[in-house]
Amino acid sequence: MRLTGLVDPMLEVRLAQTQVDDLLSEIRIRVDRKGARSSRR
Repeated sequence: MRLTGLVDPMLEVRLAQTQVDDLLSEIRIRVDRKGARSSRR
């Protein structure tokens, strides 16, 4: 915990060798979620 009382966020450490693939997969997950939300309205 910091002096301000804020808690540090959880971190996920990934290999540098797969960082671009990991980033692209995270982007796709969020785009798919956003598309699912907007199509419900």
